[in-house]
Amino acid sequence: MKDVLIKVSTITILSSFLIVGCSSKDDASVSNFESVIADYYAAQDTPATCVGGELDSFPYQIPRNYINISDVSLEDRIAALADAGLIEQVGPNHYGITEVGQSAFNPDEGFCFGTIKVAEVTNFTEPSSNGAYTISRVNYTIEVADRPEWSKSSQLVDTFALSDDGLITAGFLSRNDNPERKSIVLVKTNNGWVTEHDMN
Repeated sequence: MKDVLIKVSTITILSSFLIVGCSSKDDASVSNFESVIADYYAAQDTPATCVGGELDSFPYQIPRNYINISDVSLEDRIAALADAGLIEQVGPNHYGITEVGQSAFNPDEGFCFGTIKVAEVTNFTEPSSNGAYTISRVNYTIEVADRPEWSKSSQLVDTFALSDDGLITAGFLSRNDNPERKSIVLVKTNNGWVTEHDMN
């Protein structure tokens, strides 16, 4: 009788392992969704944050008739970039780029840093039909990886309204105090789940 119980217990345990190990990429699960969203960000290959996009070439001269469309003056933004060690004054209203700045500079974007990583999938809706598709809305948080020391300059953080994680909180006409919180729609396909952007 004891041998029979041991055999039954062993079969039960093995069955449990098989069930756990049979998860599919078609499943609506935290691990699957984290992987899909992480792949989406990795494919974009863009930095997490860029600041100082007005400075597109060096040496840079502050324009005489500059029209400011930001809540922060151009002079204050330049001062913040200098405080972070990205640029340095080389003459009246003239600035050159430093070695640190050169490593982060993109003429089209400004001074950029970090990569976006998925921190956590917080929740998602049960998959449901939406026309011809099965979808799920996923709420998740992101974080900035590979953040350099210069991006943590308090003057730079305050001037460019960066979050604690280094993400921009202020837009042209809006403000987002929680830029780490994101939401995305995932779509089920014959090859598993993909983001709505990958369906275009």
